Amino acid sequence: MVVLGILIAIYALNIDVSVTVPARDFGYGVSTPQTTVANLELMSRRQNTLIFGGILAIIGAIFSTFGSRSESKDRSSEGEPKQLVVAQPDRVEFHDGKFTVGVEVFDSFEKADDYLKRISK
Repeated sequence: MVVLGILIAIYALNIDVSVTVPARDFGYGVSTPQTTVANLELMSRRQNTLIFGGILAIIGAIFSTFGSRSESKDRSSEGEPKQLVVAQPDRVEFHDGKFTVGVEVFDSFEKADDYLKRISK
């Protein structure tokens, strides 16, 4: 989206906002040469297109920033985790209005599974 927004902005900057006014002879020696003048409608179209391209580029930058963060989190959750934490229900304590739960940390699923089988007997 960022690239599309930039391309739209470049297109907007290249929109021709001038129109040609033909030469006129008003008589009595009064005449105007052919000239170009800025057209308000075309300038408005250029401005709106430029604003749209800028907003599109900004939204694309925001999406790509937050999208890459969520992808990196997803990649870290692939495969086996580095540590497994298992709560120990027999080590629940209550102090100062707060519950504290004992935990056991394991570095593999097998060790955690063996531990859970041992305490569930």
